[in-house]
Amino acid sequence: ASSLGPRNQLVAMVRAIVLFHVEYRTLAIVSNAEVHVLDPELAKPSMDLRDQSVQLLKDVLERGLQLKEFNFLDLTLTMTVIASLGARVANWYTPDFHLSADEVADQIAGIACRIVGAP
Repeated sequence: ASSLGPRNQLVAMVRAIVLFHVEYRTLAIVSNAEVHVLDPELAKPSMDLRDQSVQLLKDVLERGLQLKEFNFLDLTLTMTVIASLGARVANWYTPDFHLSADEVADQIAGIACRIVGAP
């Protein structure tokens, strides 16, 4: 993925986040809501994975800014909003939704691109 431009990397990341949260809805809901109550040692693998994902998103967004492909004001706020778009899918998506999981992933990736100012 590193040979892709920042926009394509962002699309791939957002699609992966959305599709994971659609496929593993219960796991995502429970881990996002309850990881703080786990013993730190038990929570560590989940938190490490979350930290790696956040760092990947940060790297893509910073690269997009450096290459002037993205235009947004605050990195932390932008990262939080984009990550939340994908993670919250687990709370409302069901197979009965009027769009398929892939269609939802595509549309949310498009929304993320608009958030960062990438057409």
